[in-house]
Amino acid sequence: MAYVGERISKKESVKRLTQGNPYIFTFSDQYDIDGKVLGNCARYINHSCAPNCAVDMTRRRIWIVAMRVILAGEELSYNYGYGMEHYGDFPCACKAKNCMGYILAEEYWELIKPK
Repeated sequence: MAYVGERISKKESVKRLTQGNPYIFTFSDQYDIDGKVLGNCARYINHSCAPNCAVDMTRRRIWIVAMRVILAGEELSYNYGYGMEHYGDFPCACKAKNCMGYILAEEYWELIKPK
């Protein structure tokens, strides 16, 4: 499933995030994707510390891809991969057995204690 939306500059991204838009997806050093469009079903995929999907970025698109067989009725999820900056501002409520308590990229997990 593609994460679709308007390609916007980093400056515009900051503006829209400040206005409360939760659907901004970091795309590159220059651009982000504003997924707040009706045709973007991927914007409803939640974060999880034990995700069943992963993000695959190409030069032109963001893809959300299954990491395993997903059963009918099972919620889709991926790790949003937030960085360490202000991680405490983003609590996680995914209820996974390995939940870190924060929406944080797995590469940083060893740097903090689980909540």
